[in-house]
Amino acid sequence: LKLENFLLKNIKKNKINCVILRYFNVAGADSKLRSGLIDKKSSHLIKVACEVATGKKKKLIVNGKNYNTKDGTAVRDFIHVVDLANIHLLSLKYLIKTKKSEIFNCGYGKGYSVMQVVKNMNKIVDIIELLCIFCNLKFCVDYDGVTSLYPCPLCEFPVCIFGRREWII
Repeated sequence: LKLENFLLKNIKKNKINCVILRYFNVAGADSKLRSGLIDKKSSHLIKVACEVATGKKKKLIVNGKNYNTKDGTAVRDFIHVVDLANIHLLSLKYLIKTKKSEIFNCGYGKGYSVMQVVKNMNKIVDIIELLCIFCNLKFCVDYDGVTSLYPCPLCEFPVCIFGRREWII
């Protein structure tokens, strides 16, 4: 936030042009595994869900189930790491071409609750079980009673990101 404020201040003084990208909840990896979440101590929902599904962790802890959402769990707008990498490249091209400063919220504009992610992961595990690759892997979900500090739902409206025709490759 300090960096963003610094940039905004200098944009107003006409000292610089820049593109500010705002994003949360980055997920996935590219097909060549050049990017993605590698941190062993990660608490990122999708990474932890995958670790539970593959038996690397015993359970997934859901932080709060009393949000004002359909199922009571937090809602987040996840964005795939490859899409985000492309957005960075497109932002640079945009800046070079237009020399205009912009702020973009990066996301798809659709959120998914924690329990939706868990239920979908269980469906995937069920399919894998049918293929006899894994047996009896189900999520053990515990609620710790903690409510996140982030507002819920936290879904950034993807202003201009996927609507910019000149960005289509």
